[in-house]
Amino acid sequence: MFATMLISIIVPVYNSANCLKSCIDNVLAQTYTEWELILVDDGSTDGSANICDDYANRDSRILSWHLANGGVGHARNFGLSQAHGDWITFCDSDDEMPPGALAAYVSCFILGVDLIRGGFERVKNGNTTLVSTPKCVVGRKEDIISKCSSTRYEAYLWNSCFRKEIIGDIRFNEKISWCEDHLFTFSAIKNAKSVMFIPEVVYRYYAPEVTDGSSFGKNLSSRYINPDMIITEALAEMKVKKECVAEYSKDFLDLIRREFEYKVRLAIRYAVIGNHICQAFILTLRYLPKNLILPIKLLYYIKIAPILKLNIK
Repeated sequence: MFATMLISIIVPVYNSANCLKSCIDNVLAQTYTEWELILVDDGSTDGSANICDDYANRDSRILSWHLANGGVGHARNFGLSQAHGDWITFCDSDDEMPPGALAAYVSCFILGVDLIRGGFERVKNGNTTLVSTPKCVVGRKEDIISKCSSTRYEAYLWNSCFRKEIIGDIRFNEKISWCEDHLFTFSAIKNAKSVMFIPEVVYRYYAPEVTDGSSFGKNLSSRYINPDMIITEALAEMKVKKECVAEYSKDFLDLIRREFEYKVRLAIRYAVIGNHICQAFILTLRYLPKNLILPIKLLYYIKIAPILKLNIK
């Protein structure tokens, strides 16, 4: 009975003509064939729209939609409104799903879980890092959230397959375009009875490569991110995590506090990068009262040290 389960794959598309064909071809190569691919063109201007239509004309399982530019959250929300699948997964237009990805998900459907989270490959600067964990089913919400963190599966969309019922009316916050997938995934976890973690690689993520010597550094996006949006997302994520759990253990509270403060430090760093020095100090005082030295150190390393280095040369 599970062989006929339909999986909806939602792909937001924006100016990705150089990699979109590879993304779609990898879906077409899936060993499990009961899927629909929902391509949502978010106002592209580089020919991506034509690629979407061309593939849709070739395969009836591929649906091509075109919207005025409204952001990734808006595109994904539209995709959810069009999804007919019993299960739903997501893919970014510049990434790929290995041929056995959907089959790995399907093999778990019979176990009655609500959300399946798989391994993935992270490709950056030609190097590939594998993130994987042994198979297990977790039902206690505190343990699920802790497992997402400890395994480095995080709360990404693209290595996840959601039973449609647990999504319900959950939608992406269209005002947030950074870690918006975290909010969605944790909201779905709140509705799930159990989550299965599997070691099979279900996704190949191509991380942004910074080659211009910019000061964004390791583990930061190659684009500038508004510090206010980071704080908004971090506060909302902490709130939904707490809503998942009726009674908090000290370890759980420590975990979500550490993850919240990590994002606060990112916001402070972006504030310094954007020359919003006062904002950096305000964020520190409000959320990291014991770490006032942080924006001073960042100001030195990001703004002052490069100037000193240039003058010394």
